[in-house]
Amino acid sequence: VHALHISGETLNKIAFGLDPRLLLVLLGVLIIVGDYLLRRRSVAFGQERAHEGDATQSVGDPEPDSSLELPDLPSVAVLPFSNIGDDVAQSYFADGMVEDIISGLSRVKRLFVIARNSSFSYKGKTVDVKQVGRELGVRYVLEGSIRKSGNNLRIAGQLVDTTTGAQVWDERFDRKIEDVFALQDEVARAVLEKLTRRTETGTGVVVLTKSPEAYDLYLRGRELQVRGTGGAREAIPFYEKAVALDPNFVMAWARLAGSWASRAGSITDYIPEALPAARAALAQTFSLKGDLPEALIVRANLARDLDLDFAAAGRDLDRAAALQPETTE
Repeated sequence: VHALHISGETLNKIAFGLDPRLLLVLLGVLIIVGDYLLRRRSVAFGQERAHEGDATQSVGDPEPDSSLELPDLPSVAVLPFSNIGDDVAQSYFADGMVEDIISGLSRVKRLFVIARNSSFSYKGKTVDVKQVGRELGVRYVLEGSIRKSGNNLRIAGQLVDTTTGAQVWDERFDRKIEDVFALQDEVARAVLEKLTRRTETGTGVVVLTKSPEAYDLYLRGRELQVRGTGGAREAIPFYEKAVALDPNFVMAWARLAGSWASRAGSITDYIPEALPAARAALAQTFSLKGDLPEALIVRANLARDLDLDFAAAGRDLDRAAALQPETTE
């Protein structure tokens, strides 16, 4: 890793006279190689620690308990809901609904909520809730199903105690598509009241937009964006249509900025207009909401990967983590 250190003076000499796109490629290669070496170092360290553990464990000793210790706060993991609608392509809607419930619950400081990336690792799998509880270190698991048929929505949810496997709550909700955020709030409120054992006035669920059409476009874009390579490029038109329908849709602006930023930092999907487009979408996002964790992370990524301003990147990441810890997992 130390061999990759390049002083600012040397970098200026290398950059002098080079095409900016070629310089961007070189910087990208350096970042990738550095990340690879750091990962190798972490793996090697982990292997050394594993061997040390093997050396100190007697042949007849029982296997160590890999369960995570339960936190002091009420803890929950919201697993991906099953999509049981007529159209299997509607799974993006079910995933999006669950992600927004996770985001809402994570804003409640009295709860310990597992982040989306960890919860969604169980997507499409038959799960044992007791095992999920041990692996994620949570007392409760929320699971369920979503059916979207025309203008109608149905959510069925159940909350399970992972220590006993007992169901502690279940309910079914039927609403119209225009009431999607009220529906998310109802589900989150019911879960929150079971976990905290008291009546709650706020769940953390945010009304992202008053336009059901814009929300649907946003969810379609988000589902594409998380796919990785090429996903950002495919997501951009959906986010652009969403903000055209609702110019105040701040999360769509933030996701649009993130998609353009991905293209700006990509070796294979780079286009010159990506970086200006990312900065413009970020500016619009911050004009609507000055402290949005998702936008702070996009700005941090640009500062770190393209501006090489690691101090600024660190400040934005720290601020995002303070506002909403699960966004920085």
